[in-house]
Amino acid sequence: MPEDKSKDKKKKSEDEEPVAAGWCEDFTAAPGQPVDFTPPANATINQSGSYWPFCGANDTKLGPPINFNVLNEQIYIKSTAPADPYPFVPAPCGGPQEIHSVTVS
Repeated sequence: MPEDKSKDKKKKSEDEEPVAAGWCEDFTAAPGQPVDFTPPANATINQSGSYWPFCGANDTKLGPPINFNVLNEQIYIKSTAPADPYPFVPAPCGGPQEIHSVTVS
């Protein structure tokens, strides 16, 4: 009987090591990869472009915005996110509104 490779592929993306994303920095991540942000107090991430690349486990809707003071779950890159850079706005940052991006590879 042939093996179901789709389950293996999904499991591998969920089992990926989280990418460490410094606050107010651009970063690169793979579709389905967990993201470990290091947010300051009262931090949020909001949408800047037309595509929102972030989600919860199993591609569940999460934001925008994401408020880290009330978030009790892991953030992921959508498993269906096409390879491209996607802008987002982390706050607070050094400027009034700094736009950064995650490059999905």
